[in-house]
Amino acid sequence: MSTNPEGARVGDSYNPFVSPHKDDPYPFYARARRSEPVFYSPVLDLWVVTRFEDVQRIARNTADFSSHGALRGLELCPAAARVAAEGYPIEGRIINDDPPVHTRLRAFVNQVLDLRRTAAHEPRIRAIAGELVDGFAGDGSADLVSRFAKPMPLLVLSPILGLPLDDLPQIRRWIDDAVALVTRPMPEEEQVACARSRAAYQHHIIELVRARRRERRNDLVSALIDVQIQGEPPLSDVEIMNLVISLIDAAGETTAHLLGTAVWLLLRDGEAWRSILRDPAGIPAAVEEALRVEPPVNGLPRVCKRDVEVGGVRIPAGARVYLVYASANHDEERFEAPEQFCLARKAGERHMSFGSGIHHCPGAALARAQARIAIEVLRERLPDMRLAGEGPPSFLPAFLVRGLTRLDVAWGPPPRRPDA
Repeated sequence: MSTNPEGARVGDSYNPFVSPHKDDPYPFYARARRSEPVFYSPVLDLWVVTRFEDVQRIARNTADFSSHGALRGLELCPAAARVAAEGYPIEGRIINDDPPVHTRLRAFVNQVLDLRRTAAHEPRIRAIAGELVDGFAGDGSADLVSRFAKPMPLLVLSPILGLPLDDLPQIRRWIDDAVALVTRPMPEEEQVACARSRAAYQHHIIELVRARRRERRNDLVSALIDVQIQGEPPLSDVEIMNLVISLIDAAGETTAHLLGTAVWLLLRDGEAWRSILRDPAGIPAAVEEALRVEPPVNGLPRVCKRDVEVGGVRIPAGARVYLVYASANHDEERFEAPEQFCLARKAGERHMSFGSGIHHCPGAALARAQARIAIEVLRERLPDMRLAGEGPPSFLPAFLVRGLTRLDVAWGPPPRRPDA
């Protein structure tokens, strides 16, 4: 039984920030599941858990594993830490806490984020997707990440939260900087810039909360201010700010990645795209399979509350473990032919892409609806769309989130070869 990080073997070669692990980590994960399913990563200073059974069990086990403070990102240089302190701690977010704090926050979110109302948003989601396609349909080609996948989720969420449309370009930049700060290494100068950006983002949202306290509107921020839970004090401005930023980040980052990778997987597997052209009823299955094959959240950490044993490895109290959803979703013990993008996969083969247990993503229904509608609109408007870029796709150099840096596509008649 191993307890010493120095004894790690597989982990010595694991670096999710560079190729090949950045762009195609799945062969490495398969090797880890076979030979060392739980290993220590010196690069991340985390114990990495790769098998579906272990990942799901830990995600549901709040007695031995804590989310409180687990998501703290990479260590900042002193100058960046001073700048970050001008904002607010990222603790107190629903993703980064345990009961009873998590229970309290989740109760407020569930009260205002009524998943049954997702269908009511669908006409507007479809209109937004159509307007985005209008912006590039006449060009014959586009980077679908920057022109479609990135802007769409924020445009969907902005009226729900009460975000002015004019603020969205700046919010997009803040999201990119804030996520980069906790997911990838960077030079000290860039750390300082991203820390300053994150602090500005937090102050902007807390000013929005204070404005809604002065004057309510028909939006989710106002609803979070007014909602009452028996036996609980109202949410504070900082609590609401953290909840709102969590929702914005989920939409602007993870949902955007889902849209991009789902289209890439469909076009990469030409038969899958042709299948939904013939029958759009297969689109929900395509969304689920995209979530499984390329989850927009690579995984999330937990902190061991006590000495624990996982997969025959003893992990000490206080150590952080990294639950790799991306590996769990490719586990051969759970999924038949896991590397295949298969629209006929059994509906009961549940993936880990939205987490499990008390931290299951509260916005999963809205994310699924956006992905389904995005594919429906692209299918209707650009049925002859195809991949246009040369070489393999490039993914973000980040270990918590996974998404394409760009997705070049084209439609219409292919260009004639010079010698044709």
